[in-house]
Amino acid sequence: MKAKGALYFLLGLLAASGVLFYRILEPFIDPLVTAAVLAVALLPLHRALTRFLRGRTMAAAVSTLLGVALIVIPLGFLAYTLSGEVSGLYKDMKAKSAVEGGWGPLFEKIVEPPLDAVSGRLPISKENLRKEIVQRVGEVSGWMVAKTSAALGGITATTINMALAVVILFFFLRDGEALIRHVTGLLPLTLKQSDRLVLAVAQTIVANVHGVLAVAAVQGTLLFLGFWMFGVGSPLLWAMMGAFLSMIPLVGAAAVWVPVCLTMLLTGSLGKGVGLAAWCMLIVANSDNIVRPLVVGSRVRQHPMLVFFAMIGGIRAFGILGLLLGPIILAITISTIDLLREEVGLKPTEDPRGGGGDSTAATDGMRVAAEPAPAAADPSLAPPTG
Repeated sequence: MKAKGALYFLLGLLAASGVLFYRILEPFIDPLVTAAVLAVALLPLHRALTRFLRGRTMAAAVSTLLGVALIVIPLGFLAYTLSGEVSGLYKDMKAKSAVEGGWGPLFEKIVEPPLDAVSGRLPISKENLRKEIVQRVGEVSGWMVAKTSAALGGITATTINMALAVVILFFFLRDGEALIRHVTGLLPLTLKQSDRLVLAVAQTIVANVHGVLAVAAVQGTLLFLGFWMFGVGSPLLWAMMGAFLSMIPLVGAAAVWVPVCLTMLLTGSLGKGVGLAAWCMLIVANSDNIVRPLVVGSRVRQHPMLVFFAMIGGIRAFGILGLLLGPIILAITISTIDLLREEVGLKPTEDPRGGGGDSTAATDGMRVAAEPAPAAADPSLAPPTG
């Protein structure tokens, strides 16, 4: 009786301490997840460096610096280039406004041709259309100012989170394998079952990284074709900027093509601006919803529809982090179901895309991680077994 009471007490104590521990870690969830993703992505490089450098600490430091450089250097180059392009555009518009007698007359001259073309076909006067456009432009300007102020206000928090992510990344690279061994040792699972769960998470993270890179490549190519077809200056440069920004959640390639389209519309290239906007909204923007689930689903052997719902539902539940956490939770869930089915003597779940019920083939089961075969095929993803 006393032993059962001790068990209940310990379970209650664990639940209470777990809640408090989560509250302690909650402010650091973003940098922790970011560092974990980067650590898994950099793991092959880190293991290669470990063989050539002395000690895990030196290898982890070099891997961390290389990882940061791969992000900071391209971002700095794009920011510098973008600032130059924006400065040049502002000077050009300022010169035109001086010729026209100010920003107001310049704006009226720009919107006059489309107003003349539309006013005769709509049951609304030209003056009312002009007032409506001016009002909407004012609202958009106010929204942009508010968003810019909020972004500037969050720079300090973002900088702190980035610095924390870099520090955590170093320790994950240096001590991550020992940490995984320790955590899996606490689970009431066999070594084989623990390895499969860890492998499921690792494969999902790598698949998401590949998905991000695939989306960047596809959207960059589509942007280049659109900019080239509609006569945008420096199409390759703008396409590269769009490809890089497509990897940033909530920003995306729209941070490039929306200003480009607006610039074409405001400078009198109405047909080209509308055509480019249609291309970007219909083709470029929707490519993310097609490419990412296909790439992620093929890597983790899940149906693209499930991956798509996991991403969208993850974003709604967890915000930006849900883009990664959604597929990871899905992977853990399906892997756990497979382990439970094996425990009770049932066959693993089958792939809804078809292919029969041969559970020995990695492509025939809707399993996140196969048995030992995937770990042997890609040792960089296999968790340590020591």
